[in-house]
Amino acid sequence: MTRRLFDDEPALFDVQAQVLSCMPCDGGFAAVLDQTVFFPRGGGQPCESGALGGLPVRDVYEENGQILHIVPAPVGGEVALHIDGGQRLEHMRHHLGQHILSAVIEQTFGISTVIARIEEAGPHIELTGALNDEQLVQAQELARQVIARDLPVHTAYYTPEEAAKRPVRGKITPHERIRLVEIEGFDCNACGGTHCPSTGGVQDLLITGVKPVRGVFRVYYSAGQAAAQERQKRDAALLRAQRSLSCENTDGFDAAFAALCARRDALEAQCAALREALLHSDCALWTSRSRTLAQGRFACALLDGGDIKHLRAVGEALCAEQPSALLFAVRQDGQLSLLFMRSKAKTGPNLGAFVKDLCARQSGRGGGSPLLAQGMIPASADSEQAVQAVFDAAAQEFDR
Repeated sequence: MTRRLFDDEPALFDVQAQVLSCMPCDGGFAAVLDQTVFFPRGGGQPCESGALGGLPVRDVYEENGQILHIVPAPVGGEVALHIDGGQRLEHMRHHLGQHILSAVIEQTFGISTVIARIEEAGPHIELTGALNDEQLVQAQELARQVIARDLPVHTAYYTPEEAAKRPVRGKITPHERIRLVEIEGFDCNACGGTHCPSTGGVQDLLITGVKPVRGVFRVYYSAGQAAAQERQKRDAALLRAQRSLSCENTDGFDAAFAALCARRDALEAQCAALREALLHSDCALWTSRSRTLAQGRFACALLDGGDIKHLRAVGEALCAEQPSALLFAVRQDGQLSLLFMRSKAKTGPNLGAFVKDLCARQSGRGGGSPLLAQGMIPASADSEQAVQAVFDAAAQEFDR
């Protein structure tokens, strides 16, 4: 079995190792070593970037009890291993920071962590229950207090029977050997990841956001240098927001922000009412501009600008009201946006075929179904003539 040097020496970044085997695999070659500083991804923690025998390590994972190092070419003999030390330190800080944050939340609010991950989108934990803003700030400050106490962190392997006798937070996944990470006098958790030797190594912790996901409550956080950088960004963002709201300090911020939200809600309600009124008005307008053909009312137009989404709502309302066909071409930024739609019927023009053929002839793109089609073609005198010809052809078919 490969010696897992990162278990007891997570700050060891360089070492010599002997290649025990190297076999072809998906993505390159899988090398097994007598010892390694590379953490195999898992448990929510990714592996580090680094090199093996001068070759870039593309991935490291555990399979059937072996740690596989994926490299682009075969290796053998004694090789030098090197990992990105800065990346490892950040992983250590975020992983131990997660233990501290999860323990604080469970001890203070009785809410447990169901999963923890260190991802590019942001390290996060997922909780069985939600926390309000005041509770989140309290949890953050309690975690920072634990960091400041610089409590020793111990790791050791136990048999399942020995681990069952320990005061372990959370469930223990069955294994022949169970690794427990203990923050002295504060928390004990089963975990295979890399951690700082004491809580002070985390340096800082900041809760950066929350999000309900799949029935759980996700809490994003940062630790170490990432937390310090995020805190600076947050301070700058708060100052910008205060300046925008004309707040000299945070005392009046909540009231000013609540007033802004209330104004936004009022404007959104007003916009919704105006959109509804505009819809009724334009439905009446296009009813008056339509002509009656054999299969129902028909309207077509080349327009200078317009909201395609709104025109589609108008068309849907008219087509639902009675048998109709509406064909629009809207001039926008040197293009003609096409929107053709009609009511469902046993017979009628195939609007998708019209748009597809027109786009093919005018170097555009588009298509759709017989009932609804959209496209885009370059605007020109020739393309407008082609559109008008399509309007006429569609009208003839709608009049049969």
